[in-house]
Amino acid sequence: MFPTRNIKHVRTQKLFGCIGSRIKRLLPLLSNATVTINKGKRCKPKKNSGVDHVMQALAAKLCSHKSLYRMTEAKTPKVLKKMGIHFLEKSTHYDNIENIDVASIWRANSLLLQQNKTLPKQLTIMLDWTPDKLWSKRYEANREGYIGRKQGEPITGNCHQIFSATLAGQKLFSFELRCPGNYNAFSNPKVHKDRKLSGLNFNKTTAECIVQQTHKILPNTRFLWVFDRGFDSHEFWLWMKKLGDGFVTSADKTAECVKQPQRLIDSQQVVLKKANGFDYYETLVHVEEMPLKAVYIQPHDDTPAYWLLVTKLELKGPEAKRLYNMRSGDEPLFDYLKNDYNAKKPCKKSFQGAQAYTALLCLVHNIISILSQEIFNAYHRLNTLTAFILELTALELLFQPAPKNTSNAPPPNNTQPSACKI
Repeated sequence: MFPTRNIKHVRTQKLFGCIGSRIKRLLPLLSNATVTINKGKRCKPKKNSGVDHVMQALAAKLCSHKSLYRMTEAKTPKVLKKMGIHFLEKSTHYDNIENIDVASIWRANSLLLQQNKTLPKQLTIMLDWTPDKLWSKRYEANREGYIGRKQGEPITGNCHQIFSATLAGQKLFSFELRCPGNYNAFSNPKVHKDRKLSGLNFNKTTAECIVQQTHKILPNTRFLWVFDRGFDSHEFWLWMKKLGDGFVTSADKTAECVKQPQRLIDSQQVVLKKANGFDYYETLVHVEEMPLKAVYIQPHDDTPAYWLLVTKLELKGPEAKRLYNMRSGDEPLFDYLKNDYNAKKPCKKSFQGAQAYTALLCLVHNIISILSQEIFNAYHRLNTLTAFILELTALELLFQPAPKNTSNAPPPNNTQPSACKI
């Protein structure tokens, strides 16, 4: 008879044991995450470090738990116990998530991204945001969501949105910012007069904050930003140009800078160049005295034609289209964060807790994404990756030598009776 194995035990214990050596390499990096314990009535004098929070979130997601804090002391994987990591009860971690230093989580994420030696000198980053509400009507706080407190009383409003900076083609997040639902890319907290209410503590637009934070996370790097028409402020474009960054964005046919070349195309005074699956036309335009290359794209299918604006004047039309098309490859990654990692519903309603939750999820996603690419040489969604790792663990258990049963073995000096002769 083969010994039976509890699949739940395999899921919680062996799953982490399979990747234990890789996790151990990350511990010095994750030690940058810190938690402040408030000296109050609810202060619990137990071990509660930033590494514990990150590891508990990582273990919960690898074990397919929606909540970050389903793992307790009894469920702590043995490989993590050997590393000195012990999960506390759910309520302890849950109460202290607001005390996580959000900046320290992004420092850990910065070191994680900088360890990737395959990153090019100039990174292409997709800038995106969710203009719609993230939670359903069944949200426990309020149908419209929760945006903070004023004089101790809860204030409801449009639900928190997420603004995202994604490393295009790398399947990694560089920075995520959660904002109240009445924000757009060029909202300024000072203008909204809600700095204390929502927890936002900067006096610049949301888009500028994300760009600056990304530069802090990946220093000494120039970026080529890819974004849609939600980031169409000319002042924002000029500001990025002064930083030394470039961008690729789409423009409407009615945009002032492309009206003249659009008339030439409509009157068939120019000849479109042929490419694989589309025709295109290139010209030079100026926006606020900033020279840009405008590329007209006419797909061969029924897709409407559109314009692209590029800061790199030497960039050819097909290359500009290829860079802009990277958005479609990385936009599902944003949906995976909301659905697979439950980013659409933070486990804390306060703004500080929601920001810490978002930062934790991004760090955990990046760790799991890097593990996926290291082990399988490809990016896999969370559920697929967990199934693959469990399959590898099951194969390891299946082919490892079975322990010898020595309970009924005779003593070493005991002589065996001789066989009877017939």
